[in-house]
Amino acid sequence: MKKIINKILSPLNIEVHGKGYLKKLSKGDYDLDEFAFQCNYFKNSSVSVIFDLGANNGDITQRYLDLFPQAIIHCFEPVSASFFKLKSKFKDNPRVILNNFAISNEVGTSKLFINKNIDTSSLLESKEIGLGCDKNLKLNEVQEIQTTTIDHYSRLNDISLIDILKMDIQGGEFSALIGSEKMLSSQKINLIYFETYFQQQYVDQPLFYKMGQKLFEHQYYLQDLYSKIYGNDNLVWCDAIFLPKK
Repeated sequence: MKKIINKILSPLNIEVHGKGYLKKLSKGDYDLDEFAFQCNYFKNSSVSVIFDLGANNGDITQRYLDLFPQAIIHCFEPVSASFFKLKSKFKDNPRVILNNFAISNEVGTSKLFINKNIDTSSLLESKEIGLGCDKNLKLNEVQEIQTTTIDHYSRLNDISLIDILKMDIQGGEFSALIGSEKMLSSQKINLIYFETYFQQQYVDQPLFYKMGQKLFEHQYYLQDLYSKIYGNDNLVWCDAIFLPKK
């Protein structure tokens, strides 16, 4: 019946579809997790350079090694205990370059706030937001660490193009973008994948809206949001992918 109706309506450029089709159309290629999307996005081109900011113990690094067998992955992990695990795991892998310092908006030194849950450690001091995760962000110690910028590091290492920039640096993502002005302005980063917040878990933490505005200035656009975490019926944080307009 639907085919007959569509044949009648065809001269009017009208087409009838069922709910299943519309649901499928609304999702399209975006009914993928963030890594499946990245694989699909680069399916017709090779991935050569990946920056893993906040590499932690290397789980995401390993995933990228498996997904993109030609890629060299530059890992940045300032927390000494996490870096020890990272080094133990990848010290003999020629495709992984290990850096025991943080990416920020300037070359120099900075305080690193080491929290009860080491994965929540940050260049920003944490604060309570009334959620269960607050207990994991209790301060244990403060370390002095080295920092650099994406632009400076890329220049020193003769990197002219970053295929994937992954950032999970606990509120430091905006500072990292500030330090990548040259690469962003020339759209030399092909995909930006990062953790982003909608509530301030850290003092003076830039939220998603500021991140989006900064990227929009360089003609990067939101592709989708992933792994959304809610608290008190509100979106607290998630992962986001931005792509350049090309």
